[in-house]
Amino acid sequence: MAMLLAPARANARTMPHMPTSLPALVDLVWDPAGALEVRWPEAPGAAQRVVDAAELDRLRGLANAVQSAEAWGPPPTVEPTRQALAEALAALLDGRERALAQRLDVADSRRARLDIVVRATSPERAALAKHPATWMRWELLPLASVFRSADRAPAALLQLGKAALGAPERLSHRGLRILFMASSPRGVKPDLDYEAEEEALLTALAPAIQKRQVRFRVVEEGSLEDLARVLLQEPWDIVHLSGHGVITADGPRLVQEDAFGDARRVSPAEVLDVLRAARQMPALVMLANCHTAEVRGATASLAAELVAGG
Repeated sequence: MAMLLAPARANARTMPHMPTSLPALVDLVWDPAGALEVRWPEAPGAAQRVVDAAELDRLRGLANAVQSAEAWGPPPTVEPTRQALAEALAALLDGRERALAQRLDVADSRRARLDIVVRATSPERAALAKHPATWMRWELLPLASVFRSADRAPAALLQLGKAALGAPERLSHRGLRILFMASSPRGVKPDLDYEAEEEALLTALAPAIQKRQVRFRVVEEGSLEDLARVLLQEPWDIVHLSGHGVITADGPRLVQEDAFGDARRVSPAEVLDVLRAARQMPALVMLANCHTAEVRGATASLAAELVAGG
C-alpha cells in the first residue's frame, strides 16, 4: 500500500464539457518537529513556502468549525463554515505567486479540468497518520470562489506518501485481481444491502471479466479471519472492504463480523497484520466504511493509519 488517493467532490455539471484532465501536483511536507511547507515541484509557485504555526492553527480551527456544524449545528451554519475553509485551502495553495490561479488559467485555455493532487509527505513514514493534510477536508476545495466559473471546477485528491504521478502500471500477470468483502454484523443498524453492492460491482466489471481483464471474488463471510484466509491462498491486487465504521475512545475501528455473525470492532493494527501476512501485499485497499477518512481531534483516521503502517 504505497499511497492513498481520496477523491474530493467536483462539480459534476462540468464533466461533460471538460473531458480532458490537467494534473497539478503540490507537496505538503510536514516535519513533526518543525513546520509545514508548501512546495509546487514546478513553476509557478516552485518556491518553498513555510506555513507558520498561527496559520496552521487557523486552518485547524476552520476545519473544527466545519466538523461541529455538520455534527451539531443548525443547517444554515454548515455552508458558511465549509465556504470559509475552502477559501483558506485555496489561499494556502495559491500563495503570493498565484500558483493555483495560474494553473486554472492554463487548464481553461486547454478546455481541461484541473486535477489537483495534494501529496502529503513526511521524513518519517509513521508520521503520515498525523499529517495536517489529513484533517484539511480537501473535498471542500472546489467550493472556493476562485472556482466559481463552471468551467473551472477542479477535482482534488489527497495522496499520502511520496509516489510520483506517472503512467499506469502494467500488470505482470493477466487480469486485475479484485477481492471484495462486505461485513454486516447481526444487530448493527442500519442493515447493509451488501448483495446489491456485489451485484452493482459485478455489473460494472462484467465486460472486463468477460474479456479476462479482471478476476473478481467475494469473501463469503465478513470476518477478519475469513479475509486473512483468502489473502493467504492467493495474491490479490485490490481488496475492497465494505461495511460499518466507528470512531471509539481507542481510535477508529471497522465493524466486522465475528465467527458467529455478531459485531467485532477491528483496529487498524489488526487490518495491517492481515495485509502484511498476505501472500502478496495488495497494491490498493478500498474502504467503503463510514468514518474511515475522518480525523477527530488528535485521533488519526483509519485510512491514514493504514497508509502510515505500510
